Amino acid sequence: MPPVPISTPEPGGGGKVLPENLQLKLIVTEKEQQIGEISCVVATTQFSTNAADPLIGFSGTIVPEEGGTFLVRYVLSQLFVTENRGSSNTTSTASVRLQLGEPIQILKLGNFTYQLTVSRLAEAPKKGK
Repeated sequence: MPPVPISTPEPGGGGKVLPENLQLKLIVTEKEQQIGEISCVVATTQFSTNAADPLIGFSGTIVPEEGGTFLVRYVLSQLFVTENRGSSNTTSTASVRLQLGEPIQILKLGNFTYQLTVSRLAEAPKKGK
């Protein structure tokens, strides 16, 4: 079956510039087994990404707050395809506060769990002489 596009809000204008590059990582597990990962680097407050396997759309905004936390407002969509029951789309819209490097489970849906982490982008190694 070919991939089916998932409808997610399109970012408008890219948002405000962040003071540094950040990495958002969403890990999807089914019955304690990792089945997918979306990792994106952002330099502005808005983000949007789609993955083909599993079929997931993840978009929203990330805003730094006082005290070092980050407020992430997101829309998470996943298309479930089964041979017996056809397909169904599940969408979750919520907000969560995150500390750098500390993963948090943002959604549990049946046997599926979704864990989100925000971290600073590791510096690329500098080229030697």
